[in-house]
Amino acid sequence: MGTQSTAWAVVLAAGPGRRLSSLTTDTGGRVVPKQFCALARGPSLLRRTLTRLARVVDPDRTLVVVSSAHRAWWQAELADIPPKNVVIQPCDRGTACGVLLPLITILHRDPEARVLVSPSDHYVRNEDTLVRSMTRALTCVEERPERLLVLGIGADHAETEYGWITADPEGEGPVREVTSFVEKPDAERARELFDDGALWSSFIFMATAKTLMTRYRRSLGWLVDRFDLAFEFSGGTRRDVIDQLYDGLPSVDFSRQMMQRDDNSFSVLAVPPCGWTDLGSPERVIECVRSHNCPFMEDARSMSSQARGTGSRPVGRQRELPLGLPDLAEAAVRAIEHEARGRGARTHQLAWAAPTRRPPGSADDTASRGSRPRARSA
Repeated sequence: MGTQSTAWAVVLAAGPGRRLSSLTTDTGGRVVPKQFCALARGPSLLRRTLTRLARVVDPDRTLVVVSSAHRAWWQAELADIPPKNVVIQPCDRGTACGVLLPLITILHRDPEARVLVSPSDHYVRNEDTLVRSMTRALTCVEERPERLLVLGIGADHAETEYGWITADPEGEGPVREVTSFVEKPDAERARELFDDGALWSSFIFMATAKTLMTRYRRSLGWLVDRFDLAFEFSGGTRRDVIDQLYDGLPSVDFSRQMMQRDDNSFSVLAVPPCGWTDLGSPERVIECVRSHNCPFMEDARSMSSQARGTGSRPVGRQRELPLGLPDLAEAAVRAIEHEARGRGARTHQLAWAAPTRRPPGSADDTASRGSRPRARSA
């Protein structure tokens, strides 16, 4: 695969998805993490991510980090992923632990690897633009293996709910040195950042496995030591070791501990505006789907007017969710309708039933998965 011969991907899919729980809480009170939800009748956000990454990295070298508590949602979804590539955390201990665990696995399997880390619950309208940028960034890391490179998204408005990246205007080619990471600024600061040409932080980053581990040892040496000691001296199975290790770990955030505290060790590659969103709020879900002119978005527009106290009362289309897969777009539409009608409850209860696994290759299986990258034989 040319310059991609040592590229690996890590997909972070263990998050609890609390920020969007108002749209993804089922009738039993369980919050369905948004990475397992569909968007406007498409595949799940996790599946979209895997399909996107398959254009950049061999699926045999893609590791998916999940939580054992979410097995009901990821077991069928990841049926086509080699079991050794599914990294199961017993509980959520933050993104720093979520990256370190698969990094150790990759270093054991391929010490010379380049690693691309990606969230699993974001959406991008122009896939080609993001794919080109990821491919280019991996090439930059190959040429400069000491780099830890993050993708910055070209901003189209002064968003207060995203992290921002400022960069040195001087540099070689498309890559600039990061001068600061700014997490969720207030409105005035966001406008300054936007006017100055700062970028949104996508939390998609890449480095050689060795460089990334070196940065871990520098910023979070105590955490690496805990992992090293657990795997070196425990006589139990790998699963038991991980369970015991995570039981005693605090939650550690990669952005705060690795990016914001050591920002001058990062470089940034600017991605042109590509319709990227983290879908972190019901409002952003509605705005994302509205821009795609989906069949039920006329309802969304009228519901939005009703929520603001204008327009006629909307009548939402109550559609059966395909194969029990939660659909964020329809849930958001119904949530706005619920609020507009003044029924009081703020949390929208989304009827949900766990998808059942179907025989691989069956018509129902193909329909439920959409277009999926197939893992090649090792």
